[in-house]
Amino acid sequence: MAEWWKRLVAIIIDGLILGVPLGILYVVLIAGAVSKTTIDPVTGQIEGGGGILGGSFLLFFVVAVAVNLAYYGVLNGGASGQTIGKKVMSIQVRDADSGGPIGVGRGVGRAAIPSVLGALCGLITLLDGLWPLWDSKRQALHDKAANSVVVDA
Repeated sequence: MAEWWKRLVAIIIDGLILGVPLGILYVVLIAGAVSKTTIDPVTGQIEGGGGILGGSFLLFFVVAVAVNLAYYGVLNGGASGQTIGKKVMSIQVRDADSGGPIGVGRGVGRAAIPSVLGALCGLITLLDGLWPLWDSKRQALHDKAANSVVVDA
């Protein structure tokens, strides 16, 4: 069985391979959405951009999950059972009983849990932090849950 540290290094390598292009896509999508947001000079209210910003987050989320599932599913489920990171670390994914490839379907299933849960947790945290941009009381979701507001001191 592969040592834990080899799996960790492989995940870091794969994370960089996926993270750099996805990070660029994220910046492009968010910059485009934020550029559509304005502040009313009279009221100081943030206007527009909320729907575009939310749509950009949703698009990024869907693309990021799809890319992760495809990368890990196809490569770990393929004949070699290796992502680029696993290849560098000389480890591979194999069926626990036969020792053969697990197949793309099982590869996608294997990748789905950490990909989807990780993306949801990160998305919810990010969405919470940005919610005040389009909320009339400038409340984040955690402010709404606690019936609180943040005011200038």
